[in-house]
Amino acid sequence: TPPGAAAVFLNISQSYSVLDAINDVYRCDQTLIDTAFSRHSSGLYVLSLPEDLTGYPQFSGEDFLKLLQVLRGLFGCIVVAFDGHLDTRTIAGVLSQVERALLVSDQSIIKSRHNKYLLRALRLEDCPLDRTALLVDAYRKRLGLEAENLAEILDLPLFGRLSAPVGHGRVQAMNAGEPIFSVAPKEPLCEDLRAVANALMANETKAEAAKSGGLSRLFG
Repeated sequence: TPPGAAAVFLNISQSYSVLDAINDVYRCDQTLIDTAFSRHSSGLYVLSLPEDLTGYPQFSGEDFLKLLQVLRGLFGCIVVAFDGHLDTRTIAGVLSQVERALLVSDQSIIKSRHNKYLLRALRLEDCPLDRTALLVDAYRKRLGLEAENLAEILDLPLFGRLSAPVGHGRVQAMNAGEPIFSVAPKEPLCEDLRAVANALMANETKAEAAKSGGLSRLFG
């Protein structure tokens, strides 16, 4: 696999799921990846939860962390998307392996409280949060907690903001199972997502990213 390839965990339909990969962790190699992992037309390898899953997925956190270690040796870039309902030990294990972590949150009081309790629990576990920053989703000015205030409450640096939808592009993309870049390319969210990806891939700091043209609106 070339260094630029990536493994992405997303919630889309596929026959071989991330739960299968966790169960197969001790035989996961390039052959298994080429034969079992789904691959998007863009070249990204994709692992998701099973479409027919009911209830919360059951898996070994230790095996999940082992799978990440294996995949890090086979791919140049891995993106892991998960929610805060994993046990804190597993979350801490993931964060200890990553080069950069983003906590994605909206501006609601309910979400901010949940994230505050989650971060408190992680800090009690001595979880490394020095590479974690806040990314505010569906941001609207003067609608709720301002991004800077939310970052202060959570005691995290502010990485940036993702624009609130101006149309139905995000929902249409989800329903169609297609990237929002092809379904609604004029959505401001598309520009923001590209800026986030560029900043992460370049391993830029917020201050450095803000200087680079198209990133100024996201980080300003």
